[in-house]
Amino acid sequence: MVRLDPSFESARSYLGEAYLAKDQFAEAIDECRTAASLSPGSLSSQAELGAAYARSGDKKAALEILKEIGPNASAYDLAFLQAGFRDPDATLVFLDKAHAERNARIVNLPVHPHFAFLGKNAKFAAIVDDIKRKLH
Repeated sequence: MVRLDPSFESARSYLGEAYLAKDQFAEAIDECRTAASLSPGSLSSQAELGAAYARSGDKKAALEILKEIGPNASAYDLAFLQAGFRDPDATLVFLDKAHAERNARIVNLPVHPHFAFLGKNAKFAAIVDDIKRKLH
C-alpha cells in the first residue's frame, strides 16, 4: 500500500483538488489548508484554498484570500480561484491571460474538472482548442 507523505505539499494540494472535484468541500478545505501551511507563501496553494472556500459557500473567506493574493498571483491562480465562485466571465478573463502568458499549468485545462463548468462556452472552447493544437 502506498502511503501519502503528510508533509508533501503537492500531494496534499492534488488531494484537495480531487476532493473539490467530488464536491467534498470540508475535505477539500482541510487538504488545501494543509498544503498552504506546508508551503507558506505559495500563491497557488492559497488560490486553491480560496477556490475550495468559494465552492463550499464561504465567499467571505474566499474573497479575503483573493484580496490577499490578487496583486501577486499568476493569472492561472486567479482563474482557479475565480472558478471556485463559478463566475465564467472573471474566470475566462484570467484563463485568457494565462493562455497568452503561456503559463505551464494551462496544459491541464482541457481535462481539469475544476473548469468543466465552463462547458461549451465559446471562449473557453477556443482556448482549449488552441492548447490541444499546440500540444500535437
